[in-house]
Amino acid sequence: MKKYEFESLLKSFALFFISLGLFLALIFYLEYRQKIADLDQKLFTQMRLCSFDLQCPDFKIDFSPKGEKQPLFLYHEKDGLSAYFTLPGSKNYYMKISYPPKSYDHDAKEIYYRMVVRFLVLLLIIAILSILFSLYALHPMKKALVTIEEFIRDILHDFNTPISSIVLNSALLKRDAANGEKVERIQQSAQNILMLQ
Repeated sequence: MKKYEFESLLKSFALFFISLGLFLALIFYLEYRQKIADLDQKLFTQMRLCSFDLQCPDFKIDFSPKGEKQPLFLYHEKDGLSAYFTLPGSKNYYMKISYPPKSYDHDAKEIYYRMVVRFLVLLLIIAILSILFSLYALHPMKKALVTIEEFIRDILHDFNTPISSIVLNSALLKRDAANGEKVERIQQSAQNILMLQ
């Protein structure tokens, strides 16, 4: 592969791979955010169920004075994911149900690692497709270059025959002519044309 062909292959591969890679990264970022939101929603649903039967070993149950927090909302706090629920007959306290931060971080990291593995597999597939696309896109250019090189080679061959004839005949003419200066200029011009080839 010639230098300009390799450069064209590299540029087309980079263009295709980088554009699809960035698009894929954006899709995976948005999907990751959605999966985290789904995890939060799932945990909140479990907290609501826990507020009715209090049979939830994964959650910590506590009581909190009514204040800035609103009931039936999910809060990301330093002690984990928390939700507040009203207590029947209590005007001063909410029931606070918390999901430990270590458990939440573990769940979020598990989602993250699964997404990274899927992302890398798809990125590898995109790299292979990018190479194939680049080769396919450069194939017509390579065919055209081969055709041009063959055409130039044929033209040079067609030029070579009459120029060689001029060089040989001028050598014969120089030997027989009294004034070889004009013949020498013809020979020099023929040599210049041969060098241009």
